Amino acid sequence: MFKIYSIIAFILTLTFAASNTNDSQFINIIPFEANATEANETNNNITIDAHFFEKVQLSLYYNYYLKCRQNNDPKDCYMAGEIASSIKKYNEALDMYKISCEKNYSSGCTNLGYLLSDAIAYGGNHNNNFEAVKYYKKACSLKNYDGCESLAIEYYNGNFVPQNRAKALHLFQQACNKGNSMYSCNTTGVMFENGYGCKRSLNQALEYYRKGCVGKNLIACKNYATLKQTIDKK
Repeated sequence: MFKIYSIIAFILTLTFAASNTNDSQFINIIPFEANATEANETNNNITIDAHFFEKVQLSLYYNYYLKCRQNNDPKDCYMAGEIASSIKKYNEALDMYKISCEKNYSSGCTNLGYLLSDAIAYGGNHNNNFEAVKYYKKACSLKNYDGCESLAIEYYNGNFVPQNRAKALHLFQQACNKGNSMYSCNTTGVMFENGYGCKRSLNQALEYYRKGCVGKNLIACKNYATLKQTIDKK
């Protein structure tokens, strides 16, 4: 659930860097009117529902926590981490993800990285970000392609590892081709189109944009159409 925090800054950087990806996307906010009584009733219902939800989630968390400790099953530890993170019990989530990762449960390694690098959970502590990279590397070595994608972002930006865009490209290709990440397919297209970490290749860029578009990535569809039009004019 924390993946969005890991990639949002990279999306903005790459979007403005690419020659054909300058348009912004907007979320339409539809205003509505409600009287004070309705608003208060709604807020009270939300509060009650939130408390009930948290109690249910805590019960589930303790169930998986006990199974993790008793059965030594890394998947149970991972599930305990997922539930704990959903109700903002970050220290508990960290412990459970770490146990699952130590037992080579790849998703636990990836989510441990997400959690460590999450500015809301841990205040953007740089030491935690360096730790996150370590867990992304392990996740990727275990063929978790979300981990490969997150590691690619770090190599592209060079924030917590030496910048290496050739390595970033290789990892994005893995995440696209083996992990079916349409975000990585589009990003690979952008890198080939602009010659980031590789020799520029419009045909390769077009192919990765096409793959991303087939996978319903709207930015990839736009990039495909724009580049196809440019190539056809030549």
